[in-house]
Amino acid sequence: MSIIPSLRFVVVGTGRCGTTYTAELLQRAGVPIDHEAVFTEKGPRPVEHLEGDASWMAVPYLDRFSGSILHQVREPLAVIDSLVDLGLFASVFADEIHRPWRRFLEAHFTLLGDPIVDAMRFYVEWNERCEAHADLRIRIEDQCSLIPEFIDKLYPGKGALVQSHLPRVSTRLNSREERRVKRTRVAGLRAGDLPKGEARDALLAMAERYGYLREA
Repeated sequence: MSIIPSLRFVVVGTGRCGTTYTAELLQRAGVPIDHEAVFTEKGPRPVEHLEGDASWMAVPYLDRFSGSILHQVREPLAVIDSLVDLGLFASVFADEIHRPWRRFLEAHFTLLGDPIVDAMRFYVEWNERCEAHADLRIRIEDQCSLIPEFIDKLYPGKGALVQSHLPRVSTRLNSREERRVKRTRVAGLRAGDLPKGEARDALLAMAERYGYLREA
């Protein structure tokens, strides 16, 4: 069993939900956090001087994590579109850069073989696992206005500094466009493109619960 490093907090989500943005925002405000530095594809590891980590790979360890947990979500179709585009759910996974993340995914999530169905299932299951332990949930589209409040409870007086940096950090940080990474498929997945069935129904129900009201 992996030893869980002692941190004051983690920021968790599905991946492709803006955790890079949140880590950058908090770093600018002087909060000792990094992105996927503690909870990695090889498992958790201690990193000296860090008190927080923003990582989707922290989720399997949340039941043994003793710090505060910030759950971050993003509009589901955008997340699924991005995850499928990365190839994380492809039956033949050839991207060497992301292969370690695929191995982590296989170790902690059951893949059924259909990339879009698996991405839908992952969005729902991973967020449900976050919900079970989170102290607060935020939406990246809301410009993370609740982050300063969350941080102020951990670092009194630091919330105002985080607030001052909100307009200065783009929520497009780490987007494929900003990184100039070419897409492998046509962009713009729509609800009507999702295969019908239990996975789609669960996804749309979660989308509505999170305040995302795109119609099928």
